[in-house]
Amino acid sequence: MGQAKQNSIKRAGVGYTIGNYLIRGLGFLTVPIFSRLLSTADYGFYNTYTSYESILFIFVGLALHTSFKNARLKFVGELNNYVSSCILLSFFNMLIFLCGANLICALFHVSNYVYISVLVLHSFGTAIIGYYNTYISLNYQTRDYICLSFFYAVGNLLLSIFLLLTVCKENRAYGRIFGTFFPCFCLAVWIVAGFWKKSKPIVNKNYWGYALKYSLPIIPHGISQVLLGSFDRIMIANIIGNSQAGIYSFAYNVYAIISVTYSSLDQVWSPWFYERMSQGDREEIRNCADKYALGMALFTLGVMLVSPEIIQLLGTAEYQEAIYITIPIIIGGFFSYLYSFPAIVEYYYEKTKFIAIGTMCAASINIFLNYICIPWFGYVVAVYTTLITYILYFLFHTIISIWVNKGNLYNGKGFFMAAFIIIAGGIVAQLFISNIWIRWVLGFIDAMALCWFLNCQFGIIGKIKSGFRKKE
Repeated sequence: MGQAKQNSIKRAGVGYTIGNYLIRGLGFLTVPIFSRLLSTADYGFYNTYTSYESILFIFVGLALHTSFKNARLKFVGELNNYVSSCILLSFFNMLIFLCGANLICALFHVSNYVYISVLVLHSFGTAIIGYYNTYISLNYQTRDYICLSFFYAVGNLLLSIFLLLTVCKENRAYGRIFGTFFPCFCLAVWIVAGFWKKSKPIVNKNYWGYALKYSLPIIPHGISQVLLGSFDRIMIANIIGNSQAGIYSFAYNVYAIISVTYSSLDQVWSPWFYERMSQGDREEIRNCADKYALGMALFTLGVMLVSPEIIQLLGTAEYQEAIYITIPIIIGGFFSYLYSFPAIVEYYYEKTKFIAIGTMCAASINIFLNYICIPWFGYVVAVYTTLITYILYFLFHTIISIWVNKGNLYNGKGFFMAAFIIIAGGIVAQLFISNIWIRWVLGFIDAMALCWFLNCQFGIIGKIKSGFRKKE
């Protein structure tokens, strides 16, 4: 790989990460605002809505964006036409869902048809934004990604606060929902118009046939992923109550700090992986995967060690129970991140049916454990059932990836080391959750280790020194 290409990839990785932190950081800093404007019940209701939306968007969007990376290799030079045609297919599907939802509301005399229609349209908007983000990541278009995300974050924030304080003052959960929906849908309309202006939408049987063949088996996988990540909140809301679901959902705000980094770097890792695999450079993939996993483990451990203080900073007294469930959530989330390594192998070989099988098994186990345990042990047990399930999730997909690749693409040592760091660190952090001094000393040691690791990989200190020499 040429030096210019490597520099482009590194810049994209840094750009996606910094951009996401600036944008998500804006949302993260507003968590104290919404935790004060919304009761735990309203917070739980809103998060239950987002859980339903994250399920429905997979059906409405048909997971067509998952085919873009492979379609670029299959339809060389036709990616714009392909994406434009996929958007048209998703648009027709959205109309079917919208008509069907309103028909059901009319037949069963459901009065809240506006809420249902917003849910469908919001799902379509989320799907279109997913299409766009996947498309621009293929060419490492960091600036476009940052601009789009910044508009969405700022629009979501300002409109939500305005609605909460004015129109929806008496029903604030709906104010938060509409404040999230309108910027998303407006952005989706702008994206669709831009794509269709660039490439006229047409019904192309080759495009649609390939997209559906690749993506339809992923729908059960996508649904199962959402069930793994969100269905526990729905079950808590229905079995125990919205207040407990709100506290449980609030704990995920700390994990959001880490997931931003995961998702940002994956937007660079995925296209890079496809390029390396197509050129047969598997040794480089192995080496980079081990370093990538170890670096993320050190970063995740640092956030985990200071998570109680983050919860105290973000929430009021009624949210402080979240301190005791945040660490297991982060550990489970890390195994969800590790899953991406075997999963991308399955995507590359287009074995989407097997991807769905692995994830459906994990989701079924999670639902069963939650159904049995939540009524007996309360909502706290859900974090531990989800943690166990995410470990199985990673193992299931590792086995499948070894089978489709006819051997293990990765060394495995780096993943084992990363998992050990997270589990051992999580146990220590949970044991000393009330002792800030021990956790923060360990956090400082971890930060030094992470800085040393990054310097070894990227020579940061040397670059800083050379920059000072140039100035002199």
